[in-house]
Amino acid sequence: MAQSRSICASGGSGKLVNRPQILREFLYLDLAVVRSVLAQIDEGIPETRSEVDKHNQATEGGFRGIASHEKSSSREVTLNRSMGEGHFPTLERDLEAQEALTDISQYVYNGNWEILRTNYPAGSIVRLTAPGMIVDSRYLASTLADITLTLEGVSSLSQAPSQIAETKRKGGNQNKQKRGHRRNDVDPLHPEDAIPDGPLPLVGSVMTGEVLRGLIKTMKGLFSPGVHLLLRSECDPSGSVTVRLQDGYDFLNADPSVLFSRYGVAPQEWTVVGVVGHYANEGSSDLDLEFVNESSVNRGKIANLMAKITSDFGTVGLLDLPRFPGFSIVPWAVYRTLNPAKLREEVEARLPASNRF
Repeated sequence: MAQSRSICASGGSGKLVNRPQILREFLYLDLAVVRSVLAQIDEGIPETRSEVDKHNQATEGGFRGIASHEKSSSREVTLNRSMGEGHFPTLERDLEAQEALTDISQYVYNGNWEILRTNYPAGSIVRLTAPGMIVDSRYLASTLADITLTLEGVSSLSQAPSQIAETKRKGGNQNKQKRGHRRNDVDPLHPEDAIPDGPLPLVGSVMTGEVLRGLIKTMKGLFSPGVHLLLRSECDPSGSVTVRLQDGYDFLNADPSVLFSRYGVAPQEWTVVGVVGHYANEGSSDLDLEFVNESSVNRGKIANLMAKITSDFGTVGLLDLPRFPGFSIVPWAVYRTLNPAKLREEVEARLPASNRF
């Protein structure tokens, strides 16, 4: 069974034709956008599908015309099906049939960022299958806070009864480190406030509360609260594709802890269908600071300056923006393919040898 992709190359095809029927496990689905685009293609969309099954049966006995009798019966069954997420496979097939949807997986795999920037500008409808990592700073904060609580509990359980009695006799630990807020007083949006200062029990020689809080602050600065999907290139890790998943949409309604318990934190293969949002700009040191004269302020220059500063910070990875030479995708759907190895084998059988994964 073929499961390895080809050696990194400078080019590749941007189309994946004759895609076999697949089963999808959705992580995210913007059904409102899917319905909107599908309605524009088909001039309206069906809400339900009805299937009518009719059966007629007739029997005849005796001699024709003489003491004959006839018996007939009929049965009609109507089945109504709600379309729901079934709209998305229909949209995907329609866009492929009209050659409006391009699969860019091979370009991203090879790291052909210039080809992507030239041939698929912002607004292009694309499909990308690549290794991706789910990131949520809320999950990191709550997890690290829970770990410190667990370490404190295990440390308490590991103390011998004689040590506890000796501590009580001396009036408590005189060198007790400063602790974080009581958990009942902690803002749910800032669980890191419950992490104590100083060395942590059992692992204090390598990890402190200050270090953990620093990690959480860094993650919150780099990734705004919510679920992010980072898709990477196998051949050129300098760039990546960022996908921001908005809370509250279909399938993305679970608590972050539930989401990560299901899918883990390691990269795995995801497929994203959506629109190219924007490409990251290459940073430069040129700043136009002459936006004020004696009588007025040039609002356009100030806006350009802010955009330039923001873009430069994003280029070096300090903001929630794609890092050069990567780009962002505005997702319509994010899903895993069920039985992906079988699907890859079927797809490769339909592709020219020079274009196989």
